[in-house]
Amino acid sequence: MRTDKLNYSLPPELIAQQPSGSRSQSRLLVFDRSSSGLTDSRFTNIGDFLLPGDCLVLNDTKVLPARFFAERASGAKLEGLFITECKAGIWEVLLKGARKVKIDETIDLKDKEHRTFCGATLLARTANGGSVLKIETDTTVDAILEKIGFPPL
Repeated sequence: MRTDKLNYSLPPELIAQQPSGSRSQSRLLVFDRSSSGLTDSRFTNIGDFLLPGDCLVLNDTKVLPARFFAERASGAKLEGLFITECKAGIWEVLLKGARKVKIDETIDLKDKEHRTFCGATLLARTANGGSVLKIETDTTVDAILEKIGFPPL
């Protein structure tokens, strides 16, 4: 199957930000390989589209609350996205406005109530436009994301 056939335009306002209250009523977009047609349906109808011998692959992943907000000592607001934990407490992040943040500068990571949760020091910039932060807390990764993270937009 050519994956380029799966490319289509989807306006951001049509992307669900939260799961449907009734999961069985979730929307289902069906691609017919023989006609290249699309059918808009509901997940409860998935059996109508499966044939004997078909392989159904389920994705049970969830979106991590990896988006965060921060503030410089000057009061400038920052927004970031945790990408990967390089080693304990050291994270590669994407950080809007990072070019103004200086190496060794500490920023405040904000919790969901906009209070300072902990500091984070900029250690380096990556070749792909990211930043490396040292998160100044002994809290577990899951607890950090629970306390300060928002789902990505």
